[in-house]
Amino acid sequence: MISITTQGKDLIDSETFLALDLGETIVSIKHGEETLKFILDFTKDEDKKQEIGWTVVDSETIRIALINWSSSLGTTLTKPLSVGTFQDRKLYILIYVKKAGGKGQIREITFCAYLGEGAKDGRD
Repeated sequence: MISITTQGKDLIDSETFLALDLGETIVSIKHGEETLKFILDFTKDEDKKQEIGWTVVDSETIRIALINWSSSLGTTLTKPLSVGTFQDRKLYILIYVKKAGGKGQIREITFCAYLGEGAKDGRD
């Protein structure tokens, strides 16, 4: 087993895959006995700028809204995004998305989840 720590954050999972279309792609991560589920929701809206947002669905699920993430050159966050806590530590994600080809909506996605510093009373 490999262990990676960067900027004081422990990488708990990293996956690279192809999403086949706009809409929802679900990433499930099992860490120890617990499972986290991330719903990546890709949408295109010409009236909006490129943006990312997230909401907690339940204690095991986070919905990540990715609006206009469709560059063939690639789009990424400039730093890990804090999305709550997991196992009494701060939970961070980092996402890289690259649209594959000129037509269609296939995207290459690299999704990383990290655990950071301890959270006070299990909260962020």
